Amino acid sequence: MKGARRLREAGLDEQQAETIADLLRESRELDLVLLATKNDLADLRNATAAEFAELRNETKAELAVLRHDVDLRFTALQAEIDRRFATVDGKFATVQTEIASLEWMVGGIGFGILLLVIRSFWPGLG
Repeated sequence: MKGARRLREAGLDEQQAETIADLLRESRELDLVLLATKNDLADLRNATAAEFAELRNETKAELAVLRHDVDLRFTALQAEIDRRFATVDGKFATVQTEIASLEWMVGGIGFGILLLVIRSFWPGLG
């Protein structure tokens, strides 16, 4: 082995040179085992993409439920507003009818008072 030969040339004995060379080789092999391969990265990418797709689908489903809930609440609120406006419109119609009746009554009373005033100043007319 080239590394062991260089160590022997540097002054180490055979056993020391071989031990150091073996340790270096083992550490290099160990480091390479820990590295991710292209397949590892592809598997990770695919798993991540699948998880994102699942999250996207779950989010869409939750948004659909939320949207439906908001629509139901809005429809109920709109119905309540319509009911209240109908009640107010009914009350306004009643008030308008009462005002019209009062206008006729005031007009009749005013006409009666006018006749009384005319009779009191000109008794011979009535």
